Amino acid sequence: MVLGASALLGWPGEIPRPVARHLLAGGLLGLVWYCLVVDPLRYFSVAELKTLDSQFDLRGPLPASSPIVIVSVDEGSNDELESAEAPGRLRSN
Repeated sequence: MVLGASALLGWPGEIPRPVARHLLAGGLLGLVWYCLVVDPLRYFSVAELKTLDSQFDLRGPLPASSPIVIVSVDEGSNDELESAEAPGRLRSN
């Protein structure tokens, strides 16, 4: 015996059409409400990232405008640089 939605909701036969439409509309409205109000960032983040990916694919690669230099400063060098700074000099962190 297979239990359908009508048996779960307590109707003896099929669910009447107006009730089925209201259940479907309520479910869809609840899904839209959840996506837009409850958790909008997670829902739209995938779509936004896919849109950005497609824009970069359409644009294509850009030529490098200048050489790239990667600099790494370890803690010891940082301490040494801090002690060599002139007093009153502004420093960005």
